[in-house]
Amino acid sequence: MSPLLRGARRLVLVPALRLALMLALMSIGARPASAQWQDLDGLRVSVESPWPETLGRGYVPLFVSFENDSGDDAVVELEARLEGWANPQQVTARRVALKQGERREVELIVPLFVTHSGSWGSNYSVEVRLGRRTERLGVGIGSAGWEPQLASFVLFTASPWESSLPGELEQALKVGDLSSRGGSTPVPDVGAGLARFDRMPSDPAGYTSLDAVLVDTRAGFPDPGRLGPLLAWARLGGRVVFVGELDQLEQRLQGLPAMEGAFDERFRLRTQETMRDLARWSETSDDELQIVDTPRLTRAGAAAYRHGFGTLYLAPGFESDAERDVLRAALRPASRHAVLGELVPLPGLRGPGFLRPGIAIPGVDRLPLRSFMAMLLLFALVIGPANLILLRRFKRPALLLLTVPSLSLIASLGIVAYGILGQGVDVKTAAYSLTHLDQANHRAATYELRQMFAGLSPGRGLVPRAGTSVYPTEPGERHKLYEIESGGERVLSGAFLPVRTPVDQVYLTEEASRLRLDFDLAGEVVSVTNTLPVRVDGVLLHAGEGDWFARFAWIEPGEKVPLERVDAQRIEAFAVAESNPLLEGRTVPAGGYLALLAANPFRDDCGVEHNEVDGRHAVLGTLAAEELR
Repeated sequence: MSPLLRGARRLVLVPALRLALMLALMSIGARPASAQWQDLDGLRVSVESPWPETLGRGYVPLFVSFENDSGDDAVVELEARLEGWANPQQVTARRVALKQGERREVELIVPLFVTHSGSWGSNYSVEVRLGRRTERLGVGIGSAGWEPQLASFVLFTASPWESSLPGELEQALKVGDLSSRGGSTPVPDVGAGLARFDRMPSDPAGYTSLDAVLVDTRAGFPDPGRLGPLLAWARLGGRVVFVGELDQLEQRLQGLPAMEGAFDERFRLRTQETMRDLARWSETSDDELQIVDTPRLTRAGAAAYRHGFGTLYLAPGFESDAERDVLRAALRPASRHAVLGELVPLPGLRGPGFLRPGIAIPGVDRLPLRSFMAMLLLFALVIGPANLILLRRFKRPALLLLTVPSLSLIASLGIVAYGILGQGVDVKTAAYSLTHLDQANHRAATYELRQMFAGLSPGRGLVPRAGTSVYPTEPGERHKLYEIESGGERVLSGAFLPVRTPVDQVYLTEEASRLRLDFDLAGEVVSVTNTLPVRVDGVLLHAGEGDWFARFAWIEPGEKVPLERVDAQRIEAFAVAESNPLLEGRTVPAGGYLALLAANPFRDDCGVEHNEVDGRHAVLGTLAAEELR
């Protein structure tokens, strides 16, 4: 064959083979994350994320890989940027030092705050700078479409490249197709991603863009270190489905840190209980709940357990329709309401009061108009009649050229100073918080709805502890810029904490904590000792088998007091007395308690000294099994 014919055949066959391979991957639905490598003078860089392409809340993990064959050490500056015409700008920066010949992977946890669910057109790119060379790599993660998907999940397996399940599960779990997406192929309203176990994020915040996570352990079990952040996210309200033989799963998971007693019978959910809880938090109709959300756990041979604020599902598989009912339960309520299009920062955090809690810092949301009017009236009297009469008496009318601008400047400075000092120069906050305190495993998971007002710039910005993530409830328009400096200490600046502008945010914190309430159930009188550093305003204990005990009065730090037995009417009165919307629909399991606090000892101030002017704080605690004996 002539070289010319060989070249012609290559020109035809190579694109055809590439097209066939691409169509095959699309048909099986595996959609593995593909890395695009760029060369910067011998330094090769790629970026990928196995998350579903269309998301619109929380944080997303990006994995950046380096191969430094440049012949020298290198310092690379990374800047992950979300850009679009409608939603706020979001930038995450990090500096990476690489030695000659080093191979390394860096994980970036980047925000994905979307304001306009009907104006989706934002996508992530990563800019890589090495000296004067700059390359931009696209990721394909963002809100690339005109309609968000109803729910999203990621499937983690030992061998994802051979799996065809994500595409099949999207079709099996969808409620319908997205009507506003272009193209001739319908797009399901449920999005699925596929990843290896080593793509599990190292930060719980990396899961907050998802509704559920599916972990298939039948071909292998993940490294325990990878499961820690995933289980922390579950304690914050996430939903995780573990697939495998149930007895082995319980045994393996209970051997992990912070999992003691996780599968006790008191935490197990029955079908009716799960249905009722979902109905309380979902805004869908009862008919939709019956069709979409009812978990037929018994028929599927599965089980579900409360885990902090979230849920752990154990299922033998997900191939049959009965087993897929477990996934349907884990995906509801979804991150987006099917009709309203409303997004929430984390699955499970539903209810009419969640995003708009009605708490506010007094005096910072509006100007003191009456005081300003009085000051302006006084200024007009002084600069006009009083000034003219005084200068005429001294026969110095020419001084009007000096007194008028001088008095105007003094009055202007006085009005500005009055406004600043009236609102204050400190950082004021008002907050609702709810903490799940696992006293057996010494873990605390906290939601906090916080309004902040910074009278002066607090310096660098917010510096959250490890385990804390921050979410604006209303991200704002394109002119806003959210900036994150990562790598070691994280610094949140820009629109995270503007000066002299109230901002409403959600703070999620999951961390180790030795704080507790000590209950004594062994004596003739049930009692509690407040070992918290704050005052307890009331406590309700569910000792099991219908036994409830309470204290409806203050308990100072270090104080030990007896509890009295209470009936159902007093329990209900206690629950509704506290105007904290995060308590709506919550239940106290056997061996658990609800305590109302004067302050939140679990809060993360993020390196900024706060002055809390208003707050409602509560703890839902669970006791260790030995405390109940």
